[in-house]
Amino acid sequence: MSFTRDELSLNRVHVELSAEIGAARLRVGNLLQIGRGAVISLNKSIQGEVDLKIGDHLVARGNLITDRECFAVRVTKTSVDIHE
Repeated sequence: MSFTRDELSLNRVHVELSAEIGAARLRVGNLLQIGRGAVISLNKSIQGEVDLKIGDHLVARGNLITDRECFAVRVTKTSVDIHE
């Protein structure tokens, strides 16, 4: 497979990919009262899908797994699957 000059340049561009596991809506008063050890419930279950985003753009979804001592995401859907 051969690549054009533009495609080779894109292969060198770094982007920041974030994994969003859930969200919570809190009042500022409640947020100010949070201390060490507090538990904040998120809007997704532990078996729910994780959203993978570049900026605000959803690019994939997957399942949260552990890879030895780190967290990882096993991709189950790409942006093509999500937006169909």
